[in-house]
Amino acid sequence: MKKNETKVICPKCGAEIAIPEHEHFVAGMCIGKDSGIGTIVLPSADGNSSNQNKKSMKTANEKIEQLKAAGVNVDNLFAMNGANGGDALVRLDNGVITPVSDDDPIFQAIIAGGTIPDRRLFRRWIASQIMHMLSDRHQYAWLRHKNVTEKIQNHGYMYSWKVLREELRVQVKLARRDAENFVKYNRGYNKEVAIAMALDYTKKLVDHVNGLPIKKCQRRDYKTIFGTHVFCDEIEAKVMMPIARAYELIKAATTPKDLHNAVEKFYQHVAKYKFPYETKMSDAFINAYKFTGAYFTMENFILFSGCFLWTAGGTRLSKEGSLKFLASKAEEYKDEGWKLFGLLRKFLDDNKIDPDKKIEQWAAMKA
Repeated sequence: MKKNETKVICPKCGAEIAIPEHEHFVAGMCIGKDSGIGTIVLPSADGNSSNQNKKSMKTANEKIEQLKAAGVNVDNLFAMNGANGGDALVRLDNGVITPVSDDDPIFQAIIAGGTIPDRRLFRRWIASQIMHMLSDRHQYAWLRHKNVTEKIQNHGYMYSWKVLREELRVQVKLARRDAENFVKYNRGYNKEVAIAMALDYTKKLVDHVNGLPIKKCQRRDYKTIFGTHVFCDEIEAKVMMPIARAYELIKAATTPKDLHNAVEKFYQHVAKYKFPYETKMSDAFINAYKFTGAYFTMENFILFSGCFLWTAGGTRLSKEGSLKFLASKAEEYKDEGWKLFGLLRKFLDDNKIDPDKKIEQWAAMKA
């Protein structure tokens, strides 16, 4: 080593951090290899510059594997070996190497929850939601012995449109940057579901309007459609035709963005002529809800809870095999969400998962 050549040492593992010639690396000061200030050991958060923090959560390679399992892109992460035998996880960005410490936010999130806090990737909240739907210990006593369809319906009719709009909004973003997760989302909520929901709404509205009493105003007949007074001879032009045009836009959509925009335009009518809370949801939505809930619940239990799927012949599959089997069943049952939900029930039995006990376990972890 050249006399007085500057080095920066990681306090946790002793690894030397590379410093470009005559360039700068920020570590509380500006330094370069030509700074002539010798060896620097970076201080830890508590000000201790010794190697007492050398032990990390896992080895660098184990950390990389953990990030991989959480779905994080690890192409720019590397394990760097130090002269003293330790190692460190480093990130390479545009030719610059920076250490990734154990207190990095992404690792803290994985330690706390088993995955990174990104609903787009893993939707871990769905597993909790489905466990509550399968539980008989619902916070509302009158719902405790209802079936899953009744519990979904309990969210109210407008909830189905809220979910569809949010799902399609997210898919617009996924279509641009995350093809794999777009496919997962789109299996459940897609153009076919949107068309079916729009058609279901239109039929319900026609039936409702036809059943309304006729009133008189200045000797003209009119009806009150969910608070809006419309002359009978204008109902077709002012109510039904705009809805029909919005429905055709959904059918004509060719991209995720087109579909989202078309559903938003249709929803303007849904919000104006709003059905009561207890109105039955579209069967297409119930199917999509069960499908999505079953799929992501099983995927998360396989990824983060050591659970597996079994073949029809009784063979337990590996983690990778379980995920592939789940994907094949998702393709097979994408139009029959109740069947995938049936697979979920078997999955829970096979893995000895009791919804009530799982809810208690999660509650204890939060306490």
